[in-house]
Amino acid sequence: ALFFAIPPGYENSDGAATAAVGTITMSGIAVSAETFVVGSQTFTWKTTRTGVGEVTIGASAAAACTNIITALTSDLATVTASLGAGTTVTVTAVTPGTSGNTIIFTESSTNMTMDDYGGGHLGGTTPGVDGSGVTSIDYWTGSAWSTVGDVSDGTATGGVPLAKSGVM
Repeated sequence: ALFFAIPPGYENSDGAATAAVGTITMSGIAVSAETFVVGSQTFTWKTTRTGVGEVTIGASAAAACTNIITALTSDLATVTASLGAGTTVTVTAVTPGTSGNTIIFTESSTNMTMDDYGGGHLGGTTPGVDGSGVTSIDYWTGSAWSTVGDVSDGTATGGVPLAKSGVM
């Protein structure tokens, strides 16, 4: 358990202030005709991008990441995409809060994973909150982030975490 002492005047009152974020990781190159979805747009891996909804496979995982950024930036107004650490792409909702959290974020592609916070949608709207709006606590295993499991959030008021002092 963790006890959080929230000083008066510093309580979280806006559970929708932070944009939802997710990560795309490439461990190699994709296979032609496989797909992934961001928002209402299905993206298809192609040898060469010729139009909306297509991503050039590229010669390496790093090249694929650059090509994902190009496709997302060109085709979607609901998210921004930028190069993350290693061979990852960070995808951030343009609109913070609930609408940002409703962006579909799934894949069915070789050598690709999308961190969808377990719900097939872009990550949470507030730090420590997963796609379902439930407070989550994760820890670093030495090689990846892992959840501690279900959390009882004694700091939440009206679904907003850290709104008062309490125990998680």
